[in-house]
Amino acid sequence: MLHGGFEQQYQNATAYGAFSSVPKEVHGAIRDRYVQFGGPDGWLGFPLTDETPTPDRAGRYNHFEHGSIYWSPATGAFEVHGAIRDKWAALGYERGWLGYPRSNEVGFDDGRVSLFQHGAIYWWGDTGARALNEVIVQYTGLHCFGETDVDSGSDSDEPYATLGVAVPGGQKQVFQTKIYGEEPGEDGVDSNEGYFDVIELYRGTPRGLILNSLLQEHSGGDTKASREVIAESVEKGGQALATAATLIPVVGPVLGPAATVALKLFKQDIIDALNGFVESTLGYADRPLGSDVQVFTAKQLIVMATRPEGHMQFGPIPWRFETPPMSRFGATYKLYFNVFPA
Repeated sequence: MLHGGFEQQYQNATAYGAFSSVPKEVHGAIRDRYVQFGGPDGWLGFPLTDETPTPDRAGRYNHFEHGSIYWSPATGAFEVHGAIRDKWAALGYERGWLGYPRSNEVGFDDGRVSLFQHGAIYWWGDTGARALNEVIVQYTGLHCFGETDVDSGSDSDEPYATLGVAVPGGQKQVFQTKIYGEEPGEDGVDSNEGYFDVIELYRGTPRGLILNSLLQEHSGGDTKASREVIAESVEKGGQALATAATLIPVVGPVLGPAATVALKLFKQDIIDALNGFVESTLGYADRPLGSDVQVFTAKQLIVMATRPEGHMQFGPIPWRFETPPMSRFGATYKLYFNVFPA
């Protein structure tokens, strides 16, 4: 006898029922998962359906008072409930693009997540449920709000950016844009000009990232020097992420809100490395116009990528985040970036 109901064991199944309802049968891998969660005395409550074939005929499910358990040969049996189940239902259950669940719902830095065959559904109280597979982070261009006033021999700028990305899990990369204004037919960059460009900085699971940016005005110097300092700062960023990221079961290493305090010291190390390069090269070679370090948690990437209104547009440049103004030698620039679902 159970609290509020009863169960009856059979050779290949178990029937459960509340005193006020018709008993329903649960068996196999779904019953095993149900029992793991406490059966009818657990948080799922009593079954509302017998085990039933899914509409795509590839799997099975039982609905319970407070959730569901779905099974397929490819994934096994996992529960899905609450706002995440509602979102999955709105997307077509297993016949939608996400497919079957491949994890139980777990905590995800002040929120919740369930993994599916082709993506995940994330939930926070202030955002609701967001469905996403991989995320793409792109550099999308720069805008000159005011050009330099010390460029002898030219009345325009020839800027370029060096960018470094570090992601929890060990991925670290350095990128460099073209030198704007030096292409055939171009005559430098002038005030109030924007350049659309596309460089893919990251494609993968939204785990959070550190982005280091260094903007310079080309004056005949060697661009390798900026790559080297960004590579050094990316290495420091990788150390920061290894220390600060939280290892979430099934999901993996993730940079979340709880890591921001631990990152402050490392972020300052990165800023010091970039600023040291800027100060040491002032007045000769390629002129540093500014540097920046931006840290994004997994939640911030997910929310930006699933922004219902899409990206913003500044002239020819689509973007969802930007650097602060980079100002030196009379010049002011911003770099722009986009984040969207893969």
